[in-house]
Amino acid sequence: MPQINPLNTFIDGTTTAAAPVMENFYAPSLAPDSLEGMNGWLDEQNVATGGTAWLVDRPQIRPQSMSRARMVGLTGHCDLLDDVYATSAAIYSAIPGASISFYLPRAPAVTLLTWQIVGASDELYGAPGDPDVSLKLLVDGTLATSQFRFVAAALTGLAANDPRYAQRDRIWSGHASYIQGVNGLAAGWHVASIVQVRESPVFSRFRIRNMKYIALF
Repeated sequence: MPQINPLNTFIDGTTTAAAPVMENFYAPSLAPDSLEGMNGWLDEQNVATGGTAWLVDRPQIRPQSMSRARMVGLTGHCDLLDDVYATSAAIYSAIPGASISFYLPRAPAVTLLTWQIVGASDELYGAPGDPDVSLKLLVDGTLATSQFRFVAAALTGLAANDPRYAQRDRIWSGHASYIQGVNGLAAGWHVASIVQVRESPVFSRFRIRNMKYIALF
């Protein structure tokens, strides 16, 4: 807004009418001529320059008005048994600790998802073909086809007491970005998950370090 026009003035020792006093506090117009102009009309014209510059600092910004973020994770191991979780490639099982829900009060300029998950399966190490267990990113029920990893096969043999190769565990440090005007997220609730897809009954073990979202408005 431009500077506020001169307010009504009063002469000391004379009777003051209520109307001009009220006008000084509230008299809405296109050219601000009351203190009402400070109620949402302030802009760059009202910022001082030079050595007395008024800087917008943290006390002047409402919390979470410019950005929002949240992180989840899981301590210990997460074992997914073959008789509990989906074995169909058409069904995706969200991994506990690697799934996050969040609310966006308005459409952000940029939303960033990041995750770190370590995993291995009891598939036989060195067997031909791709592993039967893979991890993928699922956002609001839509599969991100460019985001996937095979879970490393780690079993040393087929006998019941054969151990697995501990050093075969693999970490997936991934991210996905959503930019307004390209593939941005709308205002409202969203769910992002790292899901497991299995094509055969396989036991798998995961350690979830974190799953995060960062939104910049």
